[in-house]
Amino acid sequence: MSYGYVGATPSQKKPNTGVFTSNDVADLEQDKLWGGGLELIESIAASNNKVDFTNLKVDEYDVHMLTWRGVQINTDNQSLVMLLDTGSGFHTGTEYTYSMEYLFQSGSVSRQVSNGAAHHWLNVSCGNQAGERANGIMYLNNLKSGEYARYTQEGAYMNNSGVIGTLFGGGVLDANTNAVTQIRLQQDSAGDIIEGQFTLYGIRKWVH
Repeated sequence: MSYGYVGATPSQKKPNTGVFTSNDVADLEQDKLWGGGLELIESIAASNNKVDFTNLKVDEYDVHMLTWRGVQINTDNQSLVMLLDTGSGFHTGTEYTYSMEYLFQSGSVSRQVSNGAAHHWLNVSCGNQAGERANGIMYLNNLKSGEYARYTQEGAYMNNSGVIGTLFGGGVLDANTNAVTQIRLQQDSAGDIIEGQFTLYGIRKWVH
């Protein structure tokens, strides 16, 4: 169906002025193609547990956005990490490839890379005190079947020494090209998250 043509009769010739009829809008909204932008999939408040997103709607979105806010982990000097499941349980072997850079308020810079990690890092050596919280955002691409899942991120947190750090990076799950069925957020070493808000969105396409 083509859009942007409004005429008095089906045979009337009229330049495309970019005007949508109410029927056009209704059809596009039903197909989730009207307007683009974010669509909330789920928001989870952690409470001394791990956070699992199980309804990813990978067939509806090519890109997902994950945010975390006010996250406090259970154990000092541990990290917030992400695990992905492609249908046979969460990958915890050597399936995660990543490259990231950390900048601290002291002026120091650190780079971390791996081509065979057991998870993807969202921060490193985070503190677990009340004020040592982590915040961040991640874009996840190609979660549907047929492509390797890829993701990029940025965030800020306070480490176990009370130093504020920022992180920029990304990675690839190179286990297989099956669709990602679940996303888990947890403390490193299978630990829990004391509290924090995690929200997953699908990014809607603009109509062409």
